[in-house]
Amino acid sequence: MFPAGTSCYYSNTNFVMLGMIAEQVIGKPLRQLIADRVFAPLNMSGCSMPEPTDAAIPVPFSRGHQFGTDWGRAPTPPAPLPPLVGVTDINPSWAAGAGAAICTAADMTVWAKALSTGELLDPTMQTQRLSWYPTQDAKANYGLGVVDINGLGRVC
Repeated sequence: MFPAGTSCYYSNTNFVMLGMIAEQVIGKPLRQLIADRVFAPLNMSGCSMPEPTDAAIPVPFSRGHQFGTDWGRAPTPPAPLPPLVGVTDINPSWAAGAGAAICTAADMTVWAKALSTGELLDPTMQTQRLSWYPTQDAKANYGLGVVDINGLGRVC
């Protein structure tokens, strides 16, 4: 799409592949790696990555919905929106390393702080993670798993 290092293009597939590589290198399932290296050190006891055959969500939980069954982007107005479809019971394991975790809102707050401060990283990796690259959207720059929108220096 462009010469290496000149831009970036976000793709969940990249994070799925990264999770698969981590499993091969460490020799453990990704859910165990994340539990050992993220959930436990941050004391995120309300988080899990379920088995691929388990669609159960710990109680209490909110219901999830999306427009239609097209897993791509929603139609751009003025196109009519497809019907709202319940997706609460869909097992998140399809997302693998791109986001198969289930967490409480409180634990997501812990994760957001750790992500923005680099709490689980050494300073060199945090600096590298926040080295920004231009994206296809002129208003956003991308680091390693984070985005800076409108040059505000905010990690989203």
